[in-house]
Amino acid sequence: MGSSEPPSVGSSLGVEDASLRFFLERTPLLMGTVAPLPDGDLLHLYDNAATSRFFGLESGRTEGRTARELGVPEA
Repeated sequence: MGSSEPPSVGSSLGVEDASLRFFLERTPLLMGTVAPLPDGDLLHLYDNAATSRFFGLESGRTEGRTARELGVPEA
């Protein structure tokens, strides 16, 4: 592997993922990833620290919980 070879897609994605995670964890905005459930609820897959604080929980404690479990009222 010479230095003239372009970086692999995997290594480029790793850098992009790390940059995105760095931004998400340090922004004061509520950000995360949720998945819609058949019953209309949302499953929290990932929430940043600001979102966890909003729900009164330690960072990482919202993951795997539904919006209802976190106290979000139904629309």
